[in-house]
Amino acid sequence: MLGPNQSIGLQLDNIWFGDLPNIAHGAAGIHYYAWITYDDIFGSVPRPQTQIAQRVNANDADEISFEFLPPHNCADEGCPK
Repeated sequence: MLGPNQSIGLQLDNIWFGDLPNIAHGAAGIHYYAWITYDDIFGSVPRPQTQIAQRVNANDADEISFEFLPPHNCADEGCPK
């Protein structure tokens, strides 16, 4: 249970350096998705939700970045049904 203004961190899986060239050249991909629904003190119907979708990008310099993927980066009414 989380209280007001508390957060919970997401622990993502390991990304191995040996996988970066394949990610950089499109031979492999890593995606992270989360869909959270919860109850609040207001008894909201439908239940509030948050969706998160990210892709790991890499380049030939072994640098990584995270790209948000629409439309699943949203909250409540802004989320696709």
